[in-house]
Amino acid sequence: MKKVFVFVLTCLVSLSFTACTHANAPIVYGNTNGNIINNGYVALQGDRLYYLPINGGICAMNLDGNDRRQLSTGGGIYLNVIGNRIYYGGGGLYVVNTDGTDRHQLSGADACYVHVVNDKIYYSDANNNYSLYVIHTDGSGWQQVSNACCMYVNIMDGRIYYSDFDDSRHIYSMKMDGSDLRQVNGDSSVDIQVVGNQIFYCNHSDGDKLYVVNTDGSGRQPLTDDQSVYFNATADGIYYINHSDGDKLYAIHADGSGRQNLTDDAVSPPVNVAGGRIYYNNMGTLSSMNTDGSDRKPVG
Repeated sequence: MKKVFVFVLTCLVSLSFTACTHANAPIVYGNTNGNIINNGYVALQGDRLYYLPINGGICAMNLDGNDRRQLSTGGGIYLNVIGNRIYYGGGGLYVVNTDGTDRHQLSGADACYVHVVNDKIYYSDANNNYSLYVIHTDGSGWQQVSNACCMYVNIMDGRIYYSDFDDSRHIYSMKMDGSDLRQVNGDSSVDIQVVGNQIFYCNHSDGDKLYVVNTDGSGRQPLTDDQSVYFNATADGIYYINHSDGDKLYAIHADGSGRQNLTDDAVSPPVNVAGGRIYYNNMGTLSSMNTDGSDRKPVG
């Protein structure tokens, strides 16, 4: 009887440890919210940069520019990298190994705002009013999460955030399974980007100015009077194309301070940030610069 009790107790402890280990497992994201909202032209894994040249294809190189390789000649958008796999949209939902092998289609959906989180892929389907879906990274388990018009989808800390174009572009959040739906603000909000417990967005209700609001709906305030048509919000700062000043690139802190002009000429979207550099479209060529505006050069 004593041996049976010890065996049962051992099993219970083992199960409890496994459950705790699983519950505390880190969340792995395939890219940042800011990059995905800017079409996901670059994705960083360690010191390896995966990127989309403006003229098409998928390439990879080290952050120092060495060991550049072309992985695919096909088009792509919304790059995500997890493990040895690259996931992306563009006329369907695709996956390819980081060495360029075994490219295949996971879904025929016109996948937008693609986010890979651990072993699941979340995306809005442009062919179905941008309803939100989820599918496993092996292509199984497809299901609908929301039938709302989910634009500018973000994922952060177990919740999904989006601008509902069926409801005046207000920001909503929900759990990963679509439950616990909450309205965050009442502004016409585009290009929304979640960083920590803050949401940055371009406020169409106030001249496309850059605003911030907490994820619980509190703390809503403007950050600048500039018309900020494209931006990328990171933990280190916000980088935006200032339409009020000839589409030059600017930087500003998350509290609205430290506004700085980074370029003397116009730049074009998208604006991606990875490895301490800003990536942007310069006259049809993917180019980059340091986050202080120095060392501008073409990529690859």
